Amino acid sequence: MSEIIRRCRGVVVVVGVSVVAVLAQVSFISALPGWLPRFNLLVVLTVYVTVSEGLQRSLPWVVTAGMLYDLYAPNGFGVHAWSLLASAVAIYLCATKIVTNRTLAALLALGALGDMVSVTTQVAFTWLYQVFHLTVWEWYNVWNLRWAASQMAGLAADLVVLAALFTIRRRAITDVIAEPR
Repeated sequence: MSEIIRRCRGVVVVVGVSVVAVLAQVSFISALPGWLPRFNLLVVLTVYVTVSEGLQRSLPWVVTAGMLYDLYAPNGFGVHAWSLLASAVAIYLCATKIVTNRTLAALLALGALGDMVSVTTQVAFTWLYQVFHLTVWEWYNVWNLRWAASQMAGLAADLVVLAALFTIRRRAITDVIAEPR
């Protein structure tokens, strides 16, 4: 019986954290001035959870947060869930196979990788939705100079937050980068 209660508590925590993160992303962060609304809390948390907890523990959170964010996002349902899932897998593979040091530069490289994989997956899935007439959101309006500049501002904001997380929680991150779970 205690095993069932423990698992239910884990599900409640995952859903609760996902709801709070998505609400913060769509209500608080999007209302910030200047380039700060380009900050993507979900990608930062995906990087942090995947690096600090490993892929298996990050997958439920990543999929739940992505699906909840898809309820708000203007493009097709599932795009953000797939993009966060692809980011988590890419980050985990890179952290276990390529990045073996415990530095801030390693975390920032994983953060940049996660951000780029997320954006690329979003664009690819949005294009597929458009090709198969599953959405009215036009994918070809995405790729322009203004959009690219906003993505670079978002990447910069994401990396600043990851650097702050590294400084605050260095032990949790460096232990897992060296020996992922």
